[in-house]
Amino acid sequence: QETPKEKRERLRQKELIKNPGGALRDGFSRGENGNLTDLTGGMGWKGTGLLIIVLITALIYRGMKESRNASNIMVVVKLCIVLLVIAVGVFYVDTANWDPFAPNGVTGVLKGVSAVFFAYIGFDAISTTAEECKDPQRDLPRGMMWAIIICTILYIAIALVLTGMVPYDQLNVGDPLAFVFEKLDLKWMSGI
Repeated sequence: QETPKEKRERLRQKELIKNPGGALRDGFSRGENGNLTDLTGGMGWKGTGLLIIVLITALIYRGMKESRNASNIMVVVKLCIVLLVIAVGVFYVDTANWDPFAPNGVTGVLKGVSAVFFAYIGFDAISTTAEECKDPQRDLPRGMMWAIIICTILYIAIALVLTGMVPYDQLNVGDPLAFVFEKLDLKWMSGI
C-alpha cells in the first residue's frame, strides 16, 4: 500500500514525463515544508547547478562583451582568494613540515606533475579571443605564456604554503584548503 506522499510523487513524476515543460513552470513552487524547491523537483544542490548553467547560457546569449566582463570578474575573485590564502597561510608555515622535502622522491614529484598537467588543459581557450586582438600572432603566444607562468607560480606557492602549514600526509582529503585552515582553527578562512 503506497502512502499519500508516495502517490503524489508518483503522479508528479508521471506528469513530468508527459509534460517536461511543467518542471520549468512549477519548478520554483513551494514544497511541502514551505521551502522553495529547485528545478529538479527538490533535489537540492543538483538543481543549483542547472540554474547556474541556465544563467551562464543567458549571459553568453546576451553578448560577447557581457560574457567577457563576467569572466574577468570571476578570474579576479579567484585570484584574490588564492592570494589571500597564500598571504594568510605564509604566517602559519612550519618549515619542519618540509623535512623531507620530497618524501616520495622523483617518482612522487613526477606523479604530482602528471596530476597538475591536466589543470593546464584549457589555456588553448585563449586562442578563441584571437578576433579581439590587434596583433594575434604576437599577443596570443604572449598571453598564453604569461598565463601559464603566473598559474605555475601560484600552484607552487599554494603547494609550499599548504605543505608548510600541515604535514603532507594529512593533505589527502577532498578539500585541503578548508581542512588546513580548520586544523589551524582559522574557521573564517576555511569558509572562503
